[in-house]
Amino acid sequence: MPSSQFAAIRERVRTSFRDVDATMFSDDWLDCFIDDAQRVWAMLTESIVGKAEITQNVSGVLSLPDDCIRPIRLIGTDGFELPPAPWKHLHGSYDDFRDITGDFAQAVVYDYDTFGKFRVFPKVPNGTELGVLEYVRRPQEGVLEVGNTDALCYYVLWIATTFASRGSSPLWRDKFLKEVQEYNMSKVSRLGRLSRGGRYF
Repeated sequence: MPSSQFAAIRERVRTSFRDVDATMFSDDWLDCFIDDAQRVWAMLTESIVGKAEITQNVSGVLSLPDDCIRPIRLIGTDGFELPPAPWKHLHGSYDDFRDITGDFAQAVVYDYDTFGKFRVFPKVPNGTELGVLEYVRRPQEGVLEVGNTDALCYYVLWIATTFASRGSSPLWRDKFLKEVQEYNMSKVSRLGRLSRGGRYF
């Protein structure tokens, strides 16, 4: 069923075609494009953020939330960020970093286990509260969560004109990427004077 929240974007996309190709995409098809536009926007801008409380388990291998696109940071219970540690860095210092235990986590390892899994170093006792994981969240399907509808329209037009073999496809792609760049530059400007707190070892 077409999303009522996407109606204005669908109409704007069809108006931009100005010919018979405007009817080649159904509402459901355009909604898929819009959902994808929001996912790509979230991935490139980190503008949709989820949070999840993380507790150590027996195995030491933890799962990212189901709607996680990628992790951003793990904030420990003391309010400081646990720095990410590449597993090769740890492997160079320990025979098997997975066997090292401790009373509190000093780092988080995202790149050792399979997709959607991570662990902390050293391994802490089962049931230990590790803190709050902040992550880029996948937008809900059919729900308008991105405020920049211009960017969403440009993305959908980029994909739609590619399907329709239109020469204007690169134009819409560039417009979308410009919106991403401007958003990210404004974010850097807002955060530029802030320092990043964390524990380092």
